[in-house]
Amino acid sequence: MSVFSTTALCVFFGYAIWKYDLFVLNPITVAENIITLMPDSLILINTKGEILAVNQSLITLLGYTEDEMIGKKFDLFFLEEQLARKTLESLFRKGKLKNYETKFKTKSNQEFNINISASLVRDKVGQISGAIVISRDITEKKQMEEQLIKSEKLAAVGQAATMVGHDLRNPLQAIQNGIYLLNKELSKNQMSDNTKITIDNINKSIEYADNIVNSLRSFTKTEKPMLRETDINATIEESLSLVNKTDNIELVIETEELPKIKVDKEMLKQVFVNVATNGMQAMKDNGGTLTVSTKKNGDFVEVSFKDTGVGISKETMRKLFTPFFTTKAQGMGVGLALCKKFVELNEGTIEVESEEAKGSIFTIKLNINN
Repeated sequence: MSVFSTTALCVFFGYAIWKYDLFVLNPITVAENIITLMPDSLILINTKGEILAVNQSLITLLGYTEDEMIGKKFDLFFLEEQLARKTLESLFRKGKLKNYETKFKTKSNQEFNINISASLVRDKVGQISGAIVISRDITEKKQMEEQLIKSEKLAAVGQAATMVGHDLRNPLQAIQNGIYLLNKELSKNQMSDNTKITIDNINKSIEYADNIVNSLRSFTKTEKPMLRETDINATIEESLSLVNKTDNIELVIETEELPKIKVDKEMLKQVFVNVATNGMQAMKDNGGTLTVSTKKNGDFVEVSFKDTGVGISKETMRKLFTPFFTTKAQGMGVGLALCKKFVELNEGTIEVESEEAKGSIFTIKLNINN
C-alpha cells in the first residue's frame, strides 16, 4: 500500500497530525490502516490503465489475490472490455468521475452493479500519472430499486385489472345471457353445424376474456397463503381433472407415498393446472406424453411435469417467468409468473429444464418443514 502514501489521503492525515500536534502518529501508517479498513474498494491505476495497487475490500469483493491484479489492465474487473474503455476515457477526459454506474465481475464471473468515483493523480511537476478509483457494490440497492419499480407497476396493473374487470363483467354477462337465450331458441329447430360452432366459439371467447381478467387480478393481488396440512398426491389428482385433455396426448401419473405438508392448496391447484396445461399445449400438434410424478427428496416434496413437446429455446428460457412475456398468439404472459409467485409464497421453488424438439420438465419443490 506504500503507493498510497503519496496520495491526497496521506496529505490529509499528515495535515491533521501537524495541525493538532499529533506527532506520535505516523501519517503513512494511519493512511494505510484507513485504506485497509475502509468498506469501499480502492484501485490505483497509471495512465495506461494498469493496476498499481488495490485494497483488501477489492480483494474480498472480487475473489482475486493482490498478485493476480497488480500489473493487469483495469478491464480485468469489468463485465465487458468496452465498459472499461468507456470508463477510463470519461475519467481522463473530465478529470474526475462521481457516482458513475457500471458493472464489475468477480473471478468466478459473477456480475454485479458498481458505483465509481475517481480523481486523477499528478506527479511533482503536475503531470497526470494515474488515477485513484473508489468503487462501491450497489447490487442490493439496484435490486431494491427494481423491486420498488416492479411493485409500483404491479399496483398500477392491479388497479387497471380491477377497473377493466368491473367494466367488462356486465357486458360479458349480457353476451353470455344473450347466447344462452339464442341457443335455447335455436335448439327448437334444427341448427346448422356452422351455427353450433359459432355459438361454441362465442362461449369460449367469453370464457377466455373472463380468464384474462381473473389472471391479472390474481397476479397483482397481494395475499398471504392459507397454510393447511395437504395431501399433495390428492391435490394433483384434483388439479389434473380440471385440465382439458386431447386424444393424442397420454397422461401418466407416477406418485410415491408422501407426508402431508402445510401449503395453500388452492394456490398449488392453480400452479398444477397451469403447468399441466402448458405441457399439453406444447404437444397439441404432434401428440406425446405428459408424465406427472411426485417423490420425497430429503426435506422436500418434489412434483415434476415432464412433457415430450416442442421444448423451449434458450432465449425464451431466460424470460420464461417474466410477467407479461409470452410466445403464444393468445395469452397475457402471466401464467408462469403467477405459478412462480404462488410457489414462492408457499416457501417453494419452481425450476425448468428443456431442450428444443425434445420437451420440458417443470419441477416444483415444497419444503416438508414449512
